[in-house]
Amino acid sequence: MSLRKERVRPVGRAFAGRRLGVILATAGVLALSLTSVVVASPSNAAPFTWSFENSAGAADLCLTSFGAYDGYAKVWTCNSSSNQHWHYGGLHGAYAQIINGDGQCLGVSNGSNSAGAHVIMWSCNGADSQYWLPENNFPGVIDFLNQNSQMVIELTCHCYANGSDLYQEPYYVFGSPWQLWYPQSF
Repeated sequence: MSLRKERVRPVGRAFAGRRLGVILATAGVLALSLTSVVVASPSNAAPFTWSFENSAGAADLCLTSFGAYDGYAKVWTCNSSSNQHWHYGGLHGAYAQIINGDGQCLGVSNGSNSAGAHVIMWSCNGADSQYWLPENNFPGVIDFLNQNSQMVIELTCHCYANGSDLYQEPYYVFGSPWQLWYPQSF
């Protein structure tokens, strides 16, 4: 009778390489997807929406255009409608136009540099107040910095109500949840 010893690898070492590979692959996919959201070129950019990110997670509100032309930007329950689809347009360095499904640009009312000015949509005209820099604050979470005013989009009612207006406000150092957004593709 002959006994043969089976070759057995220690459990911890057998899976250590695979775990590292899975972690690296997951991190690579996440980094690639975040990069593609921020640097998509205007000519081939797919529509996307931004859901409002809040600290309590109590609402899923999307950046929404109201009015066929020259209307306010508001938040509304995410519903995949065309007025919640946005894409990047022309560029000014790192700043990009953000264009709705009707071909209008997101901008600041009257090109204002003042806190509390409405965020609106109107015909794209190349004004600096129509260019935004999506800044990564946390993995997958961004704010939108306006080129003209150097302020960000904020839901200033600090509420979870459909139809709430958006304004530009100074950026809070630690990122107010009312200023943070995360991309959602439809």
